[in-house]
Amino acid sequence: MAGSYGGRNHCPEVFILSVDKYGENGKSTLFPINAAIKSSTPNCNLHHLHRPTPIITSAMAARSAAVSLARCLLSILIINSGKLISAGCAPAGKMTCNGVTKATYNCSPPTTSATPAVLTLNDFSKGGDGGGASECDGRWHNNSFRMVALSTGWYDGGRRCGRIVRVTRGDGRRSTTAKVVDECDSMMGCDAEHAGQMPCDNDIVDGSKAVWEALELDQDLGTVPVTWTMA
Repeated sequence: MAGSYGGRNHCPEVFILSVDKYGENGKSTLFPINAAIKSSTPNCNLHHLHRPTPIITSAMAARSAAVSLARCLLSILIINSGKLISAGCAPAGKMTCNGVTKATYNCSPPTTSATPAVLTLNDFSKGGDGGGASECDGRWHNNSFRMVALSTGWYDGGRRCGRIVRVTRGDGRRSTTAKVVDECDSMMGCDAEHAGQMPCDNDIVDGSKAVWEALELDQDLGTVPVTWTMA
């Protein structure tokens, strides 16, 4: 089971899209939609992107606006580290390890034909920093093979085990394929199974040394932006 990488426990830059609803009196009410996100990131600043709706002139229209608002809230986007991440994947809880508290996730952002992710470096061999044996087959693996562990949501309960994904550098210059062999656990961590590491973020592609080499990336960077898709 792949553990989280080190050093990526940072406060995200969060932008909240909120919407005004106008009643028959023409007065606006800002809906407080940031409470849940604020509670999961207590030390972060929230920046509001305000988009008012047209003035409503009847009670029926006001109710219609409320429905539209609910739909709008489902498509809120949080801008985190320069990537657009669906707000539909909210933290499932928190975990404190060595005095550091981090959000846990049982979901990941929706996949597309080029899903934004963060590539990290994992050691899939026995005794390596990846922790226990790979989740898919219960084995350790030679890092000379192109392999990845996916965040819990993308791992999808093992449904992507053994499947091939294509990983592309953020600059689009190089891409490679790799086999899914493990989960980068976004729910659990800080134990022997996870090599004492914090839970993974929900947007991680944890690649072997061979993946980094195929992409011609400097492994000392630790984390780099990529996109991925099913090959």
